[in-house]
Amino acid sequence: MSKHEELRKRIIETALLLFKSNGIKAIKMDDIASSLSISKRTLYEVFQTKELLIFECIKHDTEEKDKMYAEFASKANNEMEILVYFLKARLDEIKSISPKFFSDLYKFPTVVEYIRKSKEKRTRGSVEFLHRGVENGYFVSDINYEITNFFCDSIMASVMENKLYNHYTLHEIFRNFILFTLRAYCTDKGLKVIKTLIT
Repeated sequence: MSKHEELRKRIIETALLLFKSNGIKAIKMDDIASSLSISKRTLYEVFQTKELLIFECIKHDTEEKDKMYAEFASKANNEMEILVYFLKARLDEIKSISPKFFSDLYKFPTVVEYIRKSKEKRTRGSVEFLHRGVENGYFVSDINYEITNFFCDSIMASVMENKLYNHYTLHEIFRNFILFTLRAYCTDKGLKVIKTLIT
C-alpha cells in the first residue's frame, strides 16, 4: 500500500468513527485533520469536499460489512446462524452511533443515492435469503417478503422522521424492532434455533 493509499484509509476510518459518534454536522474538516495530526490542506488534497469524504466513508463501511457478513455466511450451517450473527453485530455497533449520524446522512445527495442503490441490492439479497429459510422450515411460507421488506423500511424511516430516538436509545428501538419482526417471520423451528444461538 502506497503512502497516499495508507493516508486515505486512515482518513476514512478516523472520519467515519467521528461521524458515527458525534453526527456528521458536528464534525468539521478541521476536527478530522486535528485527530490525524495532519494539516487541513493535506486533508483537502486527498478529499476535496466534505461530501466526497462522507460518501467514501459510507462506501467503505458498507463494503467492509458486506465482506464480513459474506465470510461468515460461507461457513455458517444454516440461515438462523447467519441471521443471529448479523443482528448481534448490528446491535453491538448501534450502541456507539449517534442518532444524528443517520439523520445527517440524508442531507448529502450523492450519499443518499448510494444508500438507495445499496438498499435495493440488499433487499434483493434479503428476500432470497428469507426464501431459502422458508425452504428449510425456519421462516413462515405465507408471507410476501418483498412487501414486508417495504414495511420494515417504512417503519425505520418513520422512526427517524419522528425522532423516536429522543425518547428511546437506538439500541432499544432496533432491538424491539428485531424481536417484533422475528416473531412475525419465524416458524416455531426458527424461534427455537434462535433461542439456542442467543443463549
